[in-house]
Amino acid sequence: MKKIIKGFVVFIVILAFALVTMFMISTDYYLVRPGSIEPLSELIVVEGSENISDGEFYLTTVNQTRANALVWLYGYFNPYVELVEREDVLPEDMEVDDYREMMNQYMEDSKNMSKVIALKRIGYDIEVKSDGIKVMEVPETSPANGILQEGDLITKVDGEEIPIAEEMVEKVKDRQIGDTVNLLFEREGEIYEKDIKTVESPNSPGSAALEIFVKTSGWTPVFPIDIEIDSGDIGGPSAGLMFALEIKNQLTDYDLTAGKKIAGTGTINMDEEVGSVGGVRHKMVAAESEGVRYFFAPKANEWIAHYVEEFYDDFDAVIVEDLDDALDFLEELREKK
Repeated sequence: MKKIIKGFVVFIVILAFALVTMFMISTDYYLVRPGSIEPLSELIVVEGSENISDGEFYLTTVNQTRANALVWLYGYFNPYVELVEREDVLPEDMEVDDYREMMNQYMEDSKNMSKVIALKRIGYDIEVKSDGIKVMEVPETSPANGILQEGDLITKVDGEEIPIAEEMVEKVKDRQIGDTVNLLFEREGEIYEKDIKTVESPNSPGSAALEIFVKTSGWTPVFPIDIEIDSGDIGGPSAGLMFALEIKNQLTDYDLTAGKKIAGTGTINMDEEVGSVGGVRHKMVAAESEGVRYFFAPKANEWIAHYVEEFYDDFDAVIVEDLDDALDFLEELREKK
């Protein structure tokens, strides 16, 4: 009996040591899983709004955790989460703090863009200007390496003034891989014009990219009414569509939600086009688990959206290419009510 107890104790000690060791060993992977859904009526306050909805719009998030060896093992055997290589989450050679700063800037751009779009929709004329688009980093793998430098200020893309960084990213995405993009940019007071060929985006297979990291410089839109958006520690541009819908809902004298729980994801640009995002699978799972009935997904993410909805009853993916698609669907819901 003593030998059995002693052997058991030794086993427990070895197991504990192994678990502690695995906990301390880092990997080059992130564990990606469903995050939260956030009711937008609680995050957005529009000055003078009296709209009270019976339903709710939600933004959705994913949870990304740097995987140690123990977490990696959990993710490897768990079919409901995803292991993603670091380079598919963080740009190569970019530090975590710099990446967070970039995502926070994209969130601020997304907030301002959604405000502009919603206000224009109800008749306000909003002027949108900026100093340009500032280059934050040019990875060695980028086709712009040796052409652009950190600190360059891009003022035109294919001869068109593009004031917002996210607008530039979306414009390049619309090109074919291998197409040439013409950039006009300023460096230390000098103006340069260069053509750069697009490559396939490492984070969005099938989409074109210049593989550079940029942020809007000096965009300070003036709004006629006060709109506060509390995004907390959520970063990135993927809530743009849902922000615009909630702001418009609060500025409209009827309930856009038609009394339904509606979540979604997707960037939005000044042409009101809805752009692709990552993590749609996990965002949909998070929404369905909270009883959401409808989920807006970008056209570019259509296949994964339809794939996920097949696993659930009473949960529908609504594919949208632009804001009109979303509003048309909401109008159909109101007519059926």
